[in-house]
Amino acid sequence: MEAIQVANVKSDFVETLKKIKKKHGIYIIALFAVRQDMAIHVITSADNPVFFNVGTVFNIALTPLIEEFLFSAKPFENHPQKTRFTLVEDVQWELYIPVVFKEFLTGFVYVASKKKWDAEKTGKIINDLQDFLKTRGLEYYYLEYSVVLDQLLTTVAILIDRLFSRVSRYTLNHIYNVAFWAEEIGKIVGLDEKRLAKLYLAGLLHDIGKVYIDERILNKEGRLTFQEYQEMKKHVDYSYNMVKDLMIWDIEDDVALWVFQHHEKFDGSGYPLGLKGEEITLEGRILKIADTLDAMLSPRSYRNPIPLDDVIKEIERLREKDFDPLLSDLTVDLLREKKESLGLFEGRILPATLIAGEGIHEGILRKNDGYHVFISDTFEFNEERGTLFVSRYNSLHKLDVKLFPLDHDKARLEIVEVPITTQQKWWNPTIGILELKGRKRNIIISNTSNEEIVFILSGVRDMEVDRREIAKIETPEGSYGGFITGKIRVAGVPHFVFKIEERRDR
Repeated sequence: MEAIQVANVKSDFVETLKKIKKKHGIYIIALFAVRQDMAIHVITSADNPVFFNVGTVFNIALTPLIEEFLFSAKPFENHPQKTRFTLVEDVQWELYIPVVFKEFLTGFVYVASKKKWDAEKTGKIINDLQDFLKTRGLEYYYLEYSVVLDQLLTTVAILIDRLFSRVSRYTLNHIYNVAFWAEEIGKIVGLDEKRLAKLYLAGLLHDIGKVYIDERILNKEGRLTFQEYQEMKKHVDYSYNMVKDLMIWDIEDDVALWVFQHHEKFDGSGYPLGLKGEEITLEGRILKIADTLDAMLSPRSYRNPIPLDDVIKEIERLREKDFDPLLSDLTVDLLREKKESLGLFEGRILPATLIAGEGIHEGILRKNDGYHVFISDTFEFNEERGTLFVSRYNSLHKLDVKLFPLDHDKARLEIVEVPITTQQKWWNPTIGILELKGRKRNIIISNTSNEEIVFILSGVRDMEVDRREIAKIETPEGSYGGFITGKIRVAGVPHFVFKIEERRDR
């Protein structure tokens, strides 16, 4: 089912539930999917924003009342006065109705009222909701599947962030970029929404096995030796086994196969199996070109990012060698298009950092029903305003935002102001030289304004910041004197803020 159809089904379901809610005088109707011990919120119909006491994704085993209902697979009434438990605060009555698809329990309908309940109405509500789901069962299955897969993407993104934000300076941004390019190529090929989402998931997971690779190899400042390269190659097997174990929410395990094949080459010279041509799955071939593409566009310890025109020449050179020739041609066309039109918020998930109050919180930025949501497991959202930093290749974006809490670990964002700055062209990095404490270092400029320059150290290195030290920056545009006033870490990469005190234009 195409994305726009899923969105239409979701909107239609909300409207229908609203009518049932109004007919029976109910406060809330919500649908939850169930996968193993996890309940995942699908949609809610309510007059006001609703906060679930256990969150929108929760472990059923930790809520005995619901667990008892699910095991019996029968509608169950809960009276909070007796049980001292509710999914939502200040309700007087709850009803849980199981959702069964092809004889399997896939979720439940949650109904709640703020008034004392008339028991005679319960049967009528159950009948109305069961009749609705019976007539719209196939659409509900697609909607539920879409939400479960989307939640899996978020869960994996948070897992990846935890694993790599402090382990490797390169891997975290690389993972998001590969997932983005793989999906963009998949769209041109004509994959449906379900396969695109799974391909994006494979992009997020393709390097997860690197957590078992020695950090000294992952972050080595220079090319790997033969022995180190042989060790690095093992990440494919590690990734495959880890992804197989992650596929627990009825998401087909072909994702693990695609991950396993992302270093195979079209001419058969790749690894781990030396597959050739169409012996490699289409998704495996897409991941190969997306992986190589981002490796060239991103900085490495031993070199700066490669300009886009040179990347295009390399993709054309490797046509029929490393890459499927059709995918090679489509990717070149895509890059020429994106050279002029790559938007800040393109992509399902972006790594981001939010400064709110006195806290600095690394997390992810997601699109959800037309608005943006920031998610971080380190933050309780009790601030009303904040500053959001989002990184796309060689450009760092700074946004002033309002925060609207959605759950204990997520908030909807409203962009209030975009400060006047100059983001660098993502495909053409500006290289400069930092002179500090008598030492010169190569830097990559990520953002400039009249007051400051933001940069990363070439090789994505880190350094201690001494705000009392005078520094100097040389760029093709001019020479600048000032101080490094701080740094902000986005996707594990430190961006340094240089306050301009004097400047000389070239």
